[in-house]
Amino acid sequence: MPSTAPRIPPTIRFGALTYSVSEDRTAMLEASTAQGSELAGHTDHAKASILIDAAQVVCQKRDTVVHEALHVIFEQAGLA
Repeated sequence: MPSTAPRIPPTIRFGALTYSVSEDRTAMLEASTAQGSELAGHTDHAKASILIDAAQVVCQKRDTVVHEALHVIFEQAGLA
């Protein structure tokens, strides 16, 4: 039976900018270590990328992508 779980999009467009979205547990552990706290997601505005922890369940991944998207929106609006 095909999965009906929502998939995480590979890219998200914010106005004129397109951010890549990737899932990588190892990269998230490295980002968490660099930040000094456990992260579920990380946005790199210079690289226009959103990284999420692949170890999360689907509903957590979705929430993390929305959370990281808000960081992008706030950055573009000059509120970050």
